[in-house]
Amino acid sequence: ASTTPMKLLDYTLPTAAANVALDEALLDAAEEGGGEVLRLWELDTYAVVVGSGGSVPIDVNRAACAADGVPIVRRASG
Repeated sequence: ASTTPMKLLDYTLPTAAANVALDEALLDAAEEGGGEVLRLWELDTYAVVVGSGGSVPIDVNRAACAADGVPIVRRASG
């Protein structure tokens, strides 16, 4: 059986929300047979990314994030 190597994508979009959305689109594409991608991204500013199993009220200090302008985004995966 042949295997397709995982692709490396070092690509950052301007916002945490946009990066999480692209990650979800890549996951959807991989699940539909589009191939696996290891994606690296890094923002110039802080952001909180909460996994699907995380709890924003429990895991995140929302008041501190709001005071400091730190966005809170949720990703579809764990």
